[in-house]
Amino acid sequence: MPNQNSDKLSKPLIIFCLTMMLGMLAPGLDTTIVNVSVDTIAKDLGLQVDIAQLLVTAYVLCMGIAIPFASWLVDKFHARSLFIIIELVFGITCVICALVPNFALIMVCRLIQGFMAGCMSQLTQTSVMRATKPSQRGRMMAILSVPMTVIPVFGPTIGGIIVNWLPWQFIFWVNVPICFVAALLGLKFIPLFTPLDNKRKLDVIGNSLLAPAFALLLIGITALQNSLLTSLIAILLGLALLIIYSIYSINSAKKGKDTVLNLTLLRIPTYTSSVVAVFFCGMLATGVLFILPLFFQNDFGETPFMAGIILASQGFGIMAARLISGILLDKIDARYIASTGVVLATLGTAIFIFEAFWSNYSIFLAVLALIVRGAGQGCMFGTFTTTVYYGLTKKQIADGTTATRMMQQLGGSFGTAILAICLQMMNNNFAITFAISTLTALVVIFCVPFLKYMKNTNTLTKDDVAQEEQEIQEDEEIEGI
Repeated sequence: MPNQNSDKLSKPLIIFCLTMMLGMLAPGLDTTIVNVSVDTIAKDLGLQVDIAQLLVTAYVLCMGIAIPFASWLVDKFHARSLFIIIELVFGITCVICALVPNFALIMVCRLIQGFMAGCMSQLTQTSVMRATKPSQRGRMMAILSVPMTVIPVFGPTIGGIIVNWLPWQFIFWVNVPICFVAALLGLKFIPLFTPLDNKRKLDVIGNSLLAPAFALLLIGITALQNSLLTSLIAILLGLALLIIYSIYSINSAKKGKDTVLNLTLLRIPTYTSSVVAVFFCGMLATGVLFILPLFFQNDFGETPFMAGIILASQGFGIMAARLISGILLDKIDARYIASTGVVLATLGTAIFIFEAFWSNYSIFLAVLALIVRGAGQGCMFGTFTTTVYYGLTKKQIADGTTATRMMQQLGGSFGTAILAICLQMMNNNFAITFAISTLTALVVIFCVPFLKYMKNTNTLTKDDVAQEEQEIQEDEEIEGI
């Protein structure tokens, strides 16, 4: 059994986590800064805006398709090799996008970048969780998830600065040094871990069902804003493929065969409640992030740049809450932290109902609300993206990562589509839209009672002991860098 006093994060372990986090920076930043540059790219290349928007849509779709496939890659190959290859490919495609003013070639590169981004998110989260003991995961997730939660807030501001004062090609150039520095650091600081299962076969049937199901659901949800018929067809086809995959996955589990996503884990209450909560957290985070800039600009006449500056205050709340909640998750009951997050997110969002309904706008109050709201998001995301791994073996960690990444992306797309439709139907009535967002935050509270309190689980099974022995071996590999 491991030394119970060895829960302190070692320096090599922290450096390893920071290196993996840096690897996430370019793909995460690229998602947001390209989005605010679509109009500029369209004008420069002589394209319709809806055609240029495909640069964002294709990226997001390929990122979603890659997530289940990447689960197999992470188990079969060395994390260091995958990390370096992904960073180099992403960096090289950014160079091509910046140098070649050809939409077709840029589109191909965006498809590759989206796939690489999906693989990197799966690789980063799974590798870090496997390299740490359960008693360290709250702190490690706090470090790891900072870019994932902060980039959506700061990214549009950075993109706006680039578009306003520099050629649009710099939205790609900005990622090039990040990618190559990350690849070099990965070569030095990422241990050459033994692959968890280098004999694992690719689940061709599972990927052929789950990847298009996920893509169709994303397409259907996004199309809600424009075409109800197209949306329904895509969603129904996606759900049909998801049902077929569920039957296939459950039958495979009965036969002892591995699938791309193990659905039998849904029998674990903590796992299921965490996955569901991540969906609603994605709705709350991404959906409101879509309407807040419109609220500041349309109702109160702020410039896009000023709206971005105000919105950035939410990032500080997220960062502070993620770091504090990460430390507390390794010490106290996760249910307290999640409940606190729900209260703060609800309060922070509800303040905007007051501002919108009474048209009583105050920058000070808006910034305060965003900081409080950001703190709530940080507590909720930090809790549920950590508790999803409670009770999972090392082999099952990839399933936890796959489930949370897919649900977060679906929740974000669904939240954006629903709030956009509500805003359109209610004639830009932001008060009602913020009220819907507040109710979304409150729904998360129903997931909290099902979370497991890890500090009370002192009885170790044989599998638990074997898992902890594996964790010690991983720690020794890290210490031996």
